[in-house]
Amino acid sequence: MKRVLFITNLVFVMISCVTYKPKDIRKIIENDDICYVNNINSLCCDLLERYAEKPDKLEFQKCEVCDSSQVVVRAEYVTSGQDSFEVEKFLRKKYGMGKLRWICCGWESPGNYGSFRHKEITKINPNFIVSITMYGNGEVFDEDGDFVELEMDRSKVKQFVVLVEIVDC
Repeated sequence: MKRVLFITNLVFVMISCVTYKPKDIRKIIENDDICYVNNINSLCCDLLERYAEKPDKLEFQKCEVCDSSQVVVRAEYVTSGQDSFEVEKFLRKKYGMGKLRWICCGWESPGNYGSFRHKEITKINPNFIVSITMYGNGEVFDEDGDFVELEMDRSKVKQFVVLVEIVDC
């Protein structure tokens, strides 16, 4: 099991991510029909490419199945600081994500997640929704890992991360 610590604006959240075991079968009852999902990993993919639209400058990195209270699947994407403006504009217009703001040590859209629903996802569980957020760390470190400075110019931030999560609401 891999544990990931997210720190954003004075909020500390510990989330556990695990690979879903094939022997585990999720049984879902929907409209008197029983649907067996043999492997939740089938949801783990480039979520924007498969279920929605993705801006050209956004690069899919990985997907994880998560064992937490609400997050079912998390897909991670990256873009450069220079391209972050275009990606943010797309995510705000298409999915309603909030505007990025400088908070403490980086750029984020605190509490203003974008979202969408897709019939293939809600067929598995009608409570599933897809949540979208974006952030960029403004901390600059040297080759030894020592903090050097804060880069407040977005275009100079090395990379921005976009998290797309299937959440059980």
